[in-house]
Amino acid sequence: MRELGGQDRWPPRVVDDLMTFHLSEAGWQLMLGKKGVEVAFRAARDVNDYAQRIGLGDLEKLKSANNNDRESTQGDVGDLLAKFKPVITLTFEATQPVISPVSASLILRAFATVPEHMDRGVWKPAGGIAAIRITLLPDAKDTLVVSNREKTSFSITTSSKTEMPGWSTKIEKGLDRGK
Repeated sequence: MRELGGQDRWPPRVVDDLMTFHLSEAGWQLMLGKKGVEVAFRAARDVNDYAQRIGLGDLEKLKSANNNDRESTQGDVGDLLAKFKPVITLTFEATQPVISPVSASLILRAFATVPEHMDRGVWKPAGGIAAIRITLLPDAKDTLVVSNREKTSFSITTSSKTEMPGWSTKIEKGLDRGK
């Protein structure tokens, strides 16, 4: 992951600390491949931008201007991530044992849709907490977004097998109902 992010060491820590993955073996192979790592790296950046926008802080600013001194900021990164953790969590589930090329594309795009939407600058859950679970199921017939009454927890279900018309818009509109 560091290769994709240059010298930045905080994006993998965002993935480790704020994202949970429940994946089949095939799902892990997808997420640990080049495209999956790139999607996770972008998602970490989107989460950081969201956290900055809502006033939690900015991991990017913590990195040292001196490339030889980046290790010294890792404690500060941990402190800031500790502030993020009660407010931002993403859980991603794709447990089907076989992943076709269509499924791989849907899984990666569904994973990317939520952090991208968070980063667009207009979304903040009414309850102040973004606990989001994205579940991809091969037999899902529609895209559904359900939130709790407090607007702090969001559950998204969509297909990992068939591209349904408007699935990403349904995810975004479902999250927006929680604003």
